Amino acid sequence: MLTINPLIHQLKTLIQHARNQAYRAVDTIQLQTDWQIGQHIVQFASGLSNSRRTASRMKLNNPTHNL
Repeated sequence: MLTINPLIHQLKTLIQHARNQAYRAVDTIQLQTDWQIGQHIVQFASGLSNSRRTASRMKLNNPTHNL
């Protein structure tokens, strides 16, 4: 007589393995996305900083420009 328990166990193992792979893939994608967001923020902040420095230099080099 065949029992269904080994089949159920194999299917559960297969499903759990697939879920674990999916979790790892999503974690990797989330990490890459977070890293890219951070890069954009740093580049944006750096650009603002550069713009402010340039504006300050322009004011220092041309004080009549402020009038």
